[in-house]
Amino acid sequence: MNSDKVLVANPFSVMSTLATTTVLVGTELNGKANFMMIAWCCPATHTPASLLICAGSKHASNAGIKLHKAFSINVPSRAVVAKADYCGMKSGADTDKSQVWTVFEGKTAHAPMIKECPVTIECTLSHVFPLDTHEIFVGKIEQVHANPDCIDANAGGISTAKVDPCLFSFSGPSYFQLGERFATPWSVGATAFSAAASAPPPQQRPYPHVDKDLCLGCGACNSACVASPSLWSLGDDGKARFDEKRVDECVRCGHCAEGCPATAVRYNIRFAPLLCFSSLSPLSRLCLSPSLRVPRHL
Repeated sequence: MNSDKVLVANPFSVMSTLATTTVLVGTELNGKANFMMIAWCCPATHTPASLLICAGSKHASNAGIKLHKAFSINVPSRAVVAKADYCGMKSGADTDKSQVWTVFEGKTAHAPMIKECPVTIECTLSHVFPLDTHEIFVGKIEQVHANPDCIDANAGGISTAKVDPCLFSFSGPSYFQLGERFATPWSVGATAFSAAASAPPPQQRPYPHVDKDLCLGCGACNSACVASPSLWSLGDDGKARFDEKRVDECVRCGHCAEGCPATAVRYNIRFAPLLCFSSLSPLSRLCLSPSLRVPRHL
């Protein structure tokens, strides 16, 4: 046992370290909109783009999700935290929460959404996983609605900071606000060791390459991109195109290749492949074009 650590008696207390984004799950109960507060929500898959929620089995909303096979996920900002918390304190079984918010609908039936939330997401139910005391629902994202002032014009996507979400923690329990951005994922790791930090830059880092013969034009690479969806577009031929002029914005995470259902996205290295290999994330290393792959331990 590591003498610098202490043994925590209650395993559930680890939840205090996992602050998560609070969301309101919209369902239809008895013909009315209902909203359940959930802190356990996260991405499920890139292709198709899906989210999952985990809810206690006794929640009234669970029945509505399974009946209509649809639900919405609404991300409240700090400005509406009181109303959001109220929805977490009351059950749809005995409280009409349809009047708490301004409700609107998209193309997905039985998935009511909240106008006051800066981001709202329509989902159709794809999987249900029963657990001992909870149920996991996986929803395929059908449409995403966002307030115009939450869009990052440079990145072409939703800005987390502009959404100003409520982060839930069991420590207290408490709601926390988003802190400052301090590092870039799949990039800051290159500075972890002095040898890597002082190594000369490669002549050219690897970047995604699309095999036009395999590409379906489905846009999965765009949906999976964690750096900026605007790095990807569809060309005149209907095939995916990576903007090589902005190659330095790519973080080489490999998610575009992982999310491609046709394995059309690979990583291309024009110069010094062995030198460039060290700049890739582990996932990206598996996505290299077969002729350029090198042993994973390098």
